[in-house]
Amino acid sequence: AQPVLRRLHEETGEVVYLSILHGSEILYVVKIDPIDHLATAARAGVRVPAIFTASGKALLAHQPDPDRLINDIAARIPSFDPERKAALLKEMEAIRAEGCAHSVNGWTAHATSLAVAVPNANLPPVAAIGIVTLSTETSRRQLSRFAALLHRSAAELSAAVAPIVDPA
Repeated sequence: AQPVLRRLHEETGEVVYLSILHGSEILYVVKIDPIDHLATAARAGVRVPAIFTASGKALLAHQPDPDRLINDIAARIPSFDPERKAALLKEMEAIRAEGCAHSVNGWTAHATSLAVAVPNANLPPVAAIGIVTLSTETSRRQLSRFAALLHRSAAELSAAVAPIVDPA
C-alpha cells in the first residue's frame, strides 16, 4: 500500500491513510502526514469506533449487516442517541450510492475527511483509503478532486491485493 499512499499524498499534499475494519472499529494501518501540518489524532495502530470516521462509514456502508455493527458501537457508547442510528443508516445508503464517505469534525476536530472502500473482489471490503484535510471549509471542487484520486488509488490497491480476508 505504501507506493499508492505516497503517490496520493504527493498529489494532494494532505494526510492520507489506509485503515481496516476490525469488528466495529477502524484500525489505522498506515498514515502519511505532511511535514507542514499539525498531526491528526489518528495514527497507525489506533482503533476508533467506525461511525466517527469517513473510512469507518465507507466500510460500514458496504457490510452485509451495518445495522448490527452500529448496534455494537451504540452498546459501548452510553451517550449514543437512538435517533443517530437512523441517520447513520440513511447515510450508509448515500455512501453506497455515491461510493465515497465524508466526515467533518468526525474523529479529528477542525478536519474534513473523505474515504472510499477498497474493492475486495466479490467480498465485502475490509480496507479503506482516505484523505484528511485540516480544514472544515474544503471546497466542493477540492472534495471532488480528492474523491476521484481516492477512487483511483483504491482501484490500484485492490488490483494489487484483493481479495483481502476479513481480519476480524
